[in-house]
Amino acid sequence: MQLPSGDVRETWSGGPVGGRAFCTFCLESVIPLGPARTDFYGQSERERITVSVLETWVFEAYGNGADEFAEFARAAMQGESGQAMFRRERCALIDTRPSLDLTGLAGQQEHRSRFLATLSTVRIFETELEAIRLADLYVHTTMGADELVIEHVPVRPPDEP
Repeated sequence: MQLPSGDVRETWSGGPVGGRAFCTFCLESVIPLGPARTDFYGQSERERITVSVLETWVFEAYGNGADEFAEFARAAMQGESGQAMFRRERCALIDTRPSLDLTGLAGQQEHRSRFLATLSTVRIFETELEAIRLADLYVHTTMGADELVIEHVPVRPPDEP
């Protein structure tokens, strides 16, 4: 949204301001969508884990014009530049809830407004995962009524060229 410096602050910094509006974003919840996908890269001994999630974000605006600021932000997320921003971040806007006027809530006199946005996001994690260098196989065979034979076979993968 390319907001001016100082217009986006940490979520805990909200409070009476009396001046121009500013906003905060806070991740409220993350819901996994199905199992993770894993890919192993043997040459580099790395594993990539890809997870799809639904994230719910809370947008809060404070100060004079907070309602208008929240409505503008909500609309900007749905516009072409907002959608392009989400594509760059590997996510998609699924839903935005109507903004709520919270002015006067809990005795606060400053103007406040809030809405929720739900995003579908892909998260990718990479970690080291050592390749299997040796596997032990144990074969249990029954020979006759009472005879049990156990064979141990160590298995090594072929040497890489």
